[in-house]
Amino acid sequence: MSFTHIRWALTATVPSGPALLLLVVMADLVRAPEFKVFAAADTLAKRTHMDRKTVLANLKRLEEARLITRLPERVLRGGVPVFVLNMPAESAGTDTETDARSNRHRAGDVNPLFPAGQPNFTHKSTPFSREVNPKAEHKHDRNLSEPVVIQKNSRPTQGRSTDVAKPDDVTEQTWKDFLELRRAKRAPVTKTVLNGAREEARKAGVSVELFLQIWCTRGSQGLQATWLKPSELELARSVVAGAGQRVRGPSFEDMNYEEGVNANGNCE
Repeated sequence: MSFTHIRWALTATVPSGPALLLLVVMADLVRAPEFKVFAAADTLAKRTHMDRKTVLANLKRLEEARLITRLPERVLRGGVPVFVLNMPAESAGTDTETDARSNRHRAGDVNPLFPAGQPNFTHKSTPFSREVNPKAEHKHDRNLSEPVVIQKNSRPTQGRSTDVAKPDDVTEQTWKDFLELRRAKRAPVTKTVLNGAREEARKAGVSVELFLQIWCTRGSQGLQATWLKPSELELARSVVAGAGQRVRGPSFEDMNYEEGVNANGNCE
């Protein structure tokens, strides 16, 4: 495509409207650098939406008006005719550079197209040198090799693991379950938490062991004595009473001294 040839075709004196359309289409098909037109009648018919007979008639009119010239040469494949637009030499010479830049641009050149007579501000690409600032490069590479992981809604990990030792009055299994519960709730086990549990257990009238067991069964973030249900307190106290009976055994208050003692030391 040549903007110069299209501009000339639009301003040329053409015998008819169909001939003008045909001339503009042929100008659009001009190829550099010889600015020849390789156009078969069928191709021109498709581009102009005219039938083949009308195309041939208008080609003859353009030749008679000396606007185009049919060259004796033909393309080998299919015998496509070759034309040249008879544009004045002064018109062809003014925008030759513009047409050349246009063809380079269509061929993949990244330089933009500037009109004739205007400066070209296209800058030349300069390869990036990695040795411009070695200190900056070293700092940049070090940052890339040390990725920073940012977690949303993250809490400080300090204090999550407990530093409190297991109390003597709490079994291993109960203490393990309690630690798992606090870890699931993302809450640390501190001395303050353990002292608070002891105080609430005292208010409820149960041991720390049973209080922590009830806490683990509930699976709550916290637990107070006033939150305990009567059924939970009754069950806890019955467990304590049963354990006391098993551990305590017979006492001196349960013995009958009036019956005496047998020779083997057993009471009658």
